[in-house]
Amino acid sequence: MRATPCYSKAIGAKAVCIAPLPRYPDGSIGMKGKKDMNQKKPKGNGAGAWLVAGAAIALIAGGGLGYWLSRQPKPGAVSDVPAGLEAAPRDALLALSISTRPAQWRQLREFGTPQTRARLDQALVNWRDRLLTSKGYRYAQDIQPWVGDEVTLVLLAPAAETEKPPALWILPIEDVEKAQQSLSRLGAGASAPARSHKGIALRTLAGTEGQTLSAAVLEDRLVLLSDTASAIERAIDTYQGGEALTQLPNYSLALAQTAVPEPFARLYVNGPQAKAIAAANSIQPAPLLGLTPLQNNQGLVASARLTETGVQLRGFNWLPADSQNRYRVINNAGDLPKRLPDDALMVVSGSSFQQFWQGYSQQGSVVNPRNPLNPNMLREGLLSTTGLNLETDLVDWMNGEFALALLPQPDATGERRLSLAWVAETSDRPAAEASLAKLDEVMGSRYRFRVTRAEVGGQPVVGWASPFGSINATHGWLNNNTAFLTLGTGTLPSLLPQSETPLSTDPDFLAATTTSLNNQNGQFFIDIERLLTSDTPFPLPNLPNGAEIFLTGMRSLGITTAIEGDRTTRYDLNLILQKSTEPVAPLPPPE
Repeated sequence: MRATPCYSKAIGAKAVCIAPLPRYPDGSIGMKGKKDMNQKKPKGNGAGAWLVAGAAIALIAGGGLGYWLSRQPKPGAVSDVPAGLEAAPRDALLALSISTRPAQWRQLREFGTPQTRARLDQALVNWRDRLLTSKGYRYAQDIQPWVGDEVTLVLLAPAAETEKPPALWILPIEDVEKAQQSLSRLGAGASAPARSHKGIALRTLAGTEGQTLSAAVLEDRLVLLSDTASAIERAIDTYQGGEALTQLPNYSLALAQTAVPEPFARLYVNGPQAKAIAAANSIQPAPLLGLTPLQNNQGLVASARLTETGVQLRGFNWLPADSQNRYRVINNAGDLPKRLPDDALMVVSGSSFQQFWQGYSQQGSVVNPRNPLNPNMLREGLLSTTGLNLETDLVDWMNGEFALALLPQPDATGERRLSLAWVAETSDRPAAEASLAKLDEVMGSRYRFRVTRAEVGGQPVVGWASPFGSINATHGWLNNNTAFLTLGTGTLPSLLPQSETPLSTDPDFLAATTTSLNNQNGQFFIDIERLLTSDTPFPLPNLPNGAEIFLTGMRSLGITTAIEGDRTTRYDLNLILQKSTEPVAPLPPPE
């Protein structure tokens, strides 16, 4: 337990206790009208880009749940450390800090379509009523006058991986006097006499539907709210000397690397905890789980800000200190978008496929064996169908930049269909040509494909066509060191000769991939608006209930990554949103 709380002043390198802080009858400790300013600031100071898209979209959609926290303006700047994390246990699963600034929430609610705005508003009302209205509280009267510029939701580590993580809300006190006036209702509204935990009073508030809410106040600095008293007790233990999330190695570095002006939301995810819970609660294997930043990383930190066109996010993740995996610092991607047409619907690129595969294949023992992207299954599948060894026949010569693109192209009847284009740079063209020749032989002799050879733009091109014409593929060279393979009809003209309007000049692509990174390891780009409205059919993956409608409010998504060190990755994300011309209406009042 902490020593007696006191008002301290920095003298030299030490903090000297000037006077003990008073303890009030309600159990709170502190000086009325004052704020405790003894917060430590962090010391300043990835891996494929597309891997973080799912987590980033979830953050943007989930972040809206905090809108009910903001209605009136308040002065002050957001601190370097997210609000209240000194009370968040070190093993917390997740911490999401959300701005309470009304101007930011009004700006956010200007984005989207009428349908997405209505769905978001309903979610906000449900959360507001569940957390406050059902307990007899109104945000504008009871919370807004004293709360700080940022509140934090912490999901604590559950006792078992299959259990629901306990939720803890941490609300910093900006105005102590107004907070004490408002929080005096805690005692009057309590459904049971207050009890204490390590000198801190805990009160239980009863809701209208039998729901209860536990609450506590820490030194007139923080208000803790949770639907479980044990979560409050764990926060008190942490605040009074336990290991806090802020003490994690690399956390301060991550905060500095992801700092943005006027953040709208700041996120921390405990990689091992999140991965274990996701695996334990997954009904069926998630193919991309092994590719996300949660796979082997110790932690993920991200900060989001609102822009004129949508949401911009900076992220940082790191491997554990004892991890046997290490990143190779290769950041030379960015040239291949110049080789792709500007009508590409989706593009994934990286600095070196050889590097990517070496890192991913190291995870072979931990990726779900039922996962279709399990590296061992990919090896065995290629060997059994073509007789080629994945590493020696393909990966070894793909040592330069690579890209996978989804292109809409007309078939022989004029109907537009989706085609895939794989592009890879190499420094060993003879090895690449030998492997591609093996594929030609297999496709012709084993599968009876018609194999044709031609020359386009001065470069050799080989085509494959299945006996009934249902499958068509083409491979060849864009220049002396860039090979390509396409699956689908009509794709070749968009690659050879090089398009006069490449993807790298497309305004939507440039807006989605703008970045503060000087060098990049890879990029991910998806034109969501065109993908949803195009006459080209695209099978969407199974999404959580109601999530598809939020896609209609998005225009495009771009992610750029860079390997910062052998254990750290940085990435920038831009989510370009639709913008409504209708004025933002206030949320329905509580009933």
